[in-house]
Amino acid sequence: MIVDPEKDYHKILGLNKEAGPDDIKRAYRQLAKKYHPDINKAPDAHEQFIKITEAYEILINQDLHEYYYHRETSRDPGFMRKQYEKAREEARERARRYARMKYEKFIREQEAFKKSGWHDLILAIKYLLRIMVFPFIAFLITMPLVSEEVSEHPSGYVMFWLLAVILIIFVLNNWKSYFKLDDYYYHLSDVKKFIRESAREKENECFYCPGQKAMVYSHKISLFRIKNIQFKSYGGLYGRSAGVSRSIKTIAIPRSKKAFILHSISSLLKLAILVSSMVFIQSKPMVNLSIPVGIIAGSMVSWGFLRIFNTQPKVSYLFSYGMIIKIIIWVVSLYFFGTYAVIFLFFDPMVEAILRQISGDRLFIPLLKQHPSLEKLFRKRYQVYLELPVWSVINPFFKWIF
Repeated sequence: MIVDPEKDYHKILGLNKEAGPDDIKRAYRQLAKKYHPDINKAPDAHEQFIKITEAYEILINQDLHEYYYHRETSRDPGFMRKQYEKAREEARERARRYARMKYEKFIREQEAFKKSGWHDLILAIKYLLRIMVFPFIAFLITMPLVSEEVSEHPSGYVMFWLLAVILIIFVLNNWKSYFKLDDYYYHLSDVKKFIRESAREKENECFYCPGQKAMVYSHKISLFRIKNIQFKSYGGLYGRSAGVSRSIKTIAIPRSKKAFILHSISSLLKLAILVSSMVFIQSKPMVNLSIPVGIIAGSMVSWGFLRIFNTQPKVSYLFSYGMIIKIIIWVVSLYFFGTYAVIFLFFDPMVEAILRQISGDRLFIPLLKQHPSLEKLFRKRYQVYLELPVWSVINPFFKWIF
């Protein structure tokens, strides 16, 4: 089904043409609550919900939004029109799926990102960057006046002041919403509540510190298993798409206040040793190995630190024969190829896929004892991260630190 190409998506969401991403999200949340079929029993609620979801999916996608805005003057209307219609039909299919959901499940899916804390973190960074624009404008204006090196060249004035003018225009054009990007999901009262409740203990025992009572908030680890991969072709001219069906399991491991504090200190130790290794190891060829040396040294020191207090590491599930093999390959690559070893980021998933295939995933079963529920999932071939270029290296690296 091809939907009306002249549909006014801004009008559907009650927005003007200058509405930004946060305005689009805010309008969609309000209308979704109003028209979701699970809470609105009107005969046209289902179709209205599909319309607003289609409008949201198109407008929130920067590339599709750009084409939608300039579709009448597009230089390649044939190709882009096909892509555009395909994207709109996919948007309507997602809308139909959302409409079939219970409203509570729909809200949970929509708010999963916010509950993770990433929404608030990214929002805080956005606000910080917008605040930093003002001192940066002042820097651009004053730099040609106080720097002899810049003032000697007339082009210095033009470059610095032109950029300052562009930023000033940007601020003035967005002034009404400049400091109204979005609402924080968590507030100070939530933080106080978290601290107050986290001090409470439960009856079950901490897995990491035997003999200690676990806190209310356990340590959660998510694993997944790929069930099947779906490929869809749109013809030779319009490309293909691939989707992965996954089963995700989250294990809540009982953790005591003592274990939480020691794990936090352990993370700081690993980070400090890693940074120190990168700063102080400067002689060649060892400079190429500063990161793996920092990782290995940080692991040993943090492990020793936790052993002193009879506490198990929280990321020991990363320690497997497969991970050891990958680290050895990285060390050899960095030693012989230096910074060119970064190319291995794109081959790492292939290496891991081969190791998993020849061992039936047994090479990635943790070597150290894990929580029974976690060990059970690993033996059922659940994984910690996707085998994707860069991601298969970055994800376990960040899990190791934090």
